[in-house]
Amino acid sequence: MSMSEVPTDFAAVTAEREIQLKDECKAKDLEIQTSQKRVDSLEMRIRERDTQMTSLKEEKSTMSRQIADLKNQLYQLVSIVMDEG
Repeated sequence: MSMSEVPTDFAAVTAEREIQLKDECKAKDLEIQTSQKRVDSLEMRIRERDTQMTSLKEEKSTMSRQIADLKNQLYQLVSIVMDEG
């Protein structure tokens, strides 16, 4: 191997390595994009579930108040019936 061939081989190896690194970067970028899409999707699902949970908590609270009101009405009716009887 002569001295004139060494820089050419080095340049070829360097160019090949640069191409390889660029390909690896593109693959990692795609992997990151895919992961980001999954993260975005999961965040959206979490927000939807959070909204559903908030709605269910509000509904539970409303139902609990209605049950308490119905119990009071029932006790009042029982009291009226007992007083009449």
